[in-house]
Amino acid sequence: ERACERESPERAPRKSNKGGSPLRTRARMSRTLEIDRSLHGHIVGTGGSTIRQLQSEHSVRINVPRPNEESDQVVVTGENVDAACAAIDALVSGAKERQQRAQERERRVTEEHEVPRARHAFLIGPRGANIQRIQQECGARISVPKDTPKDSVSITGTPEQVEAARVAIDALLTSTNSMPSDQSGTSSRGGA
Repeated sequence: ERACERESPERAPRKSNKGGSPLRTRARMSRTLEIDRSLHGHIVGTGGSTIRQLQSEHSVRINVPRPNEESDQVVVTGENVDAACAAIDALVSGAKERQQRAQERERRVTEEHEVPRARHAFLIGPRGANIQRIQQECGARISVPKDTPKDSVSITGTPEQVEAARVAIDALLTSTNSMPSDQSGTSSRGGA
């Protein structure tokens, strides 16, 4: 989400060689990016290491407002402004994703959901197909206890993910209650 407010060419000062004739210099560009202040530290990096690396790699000057300034404007000036802005965008996008994952982890809950032990194998499905499908669709993690007589499973995720998984599990188990046992994932052969 890069908001480019201003892009303007800037002529670098003309230099002259020993003979007095002016040397040609490249046009420098300037671009202003709107980047939330909470993300400025990711651009600067520890001890300024990230901003120095970006400036060196892309032959640009990056001006980030000081922490006490109330500005979201980051100004990039130099010869490779486009490449520098793309690198800043990637850096900021990565930081936003990490922040979102951290917020999601903070919201995670684990709840027990009643599923009769006799139905655990069906919930899991052939080669884990049923449980994997529900986890993928709902975004929650479902843990089926092994070697315990518990009549429940654990569902971990955000409250919304947990509720969606609970509904999907109930729908799966309800849809198979009326099926003969040989079609619901349990075998009716091999008994006495």
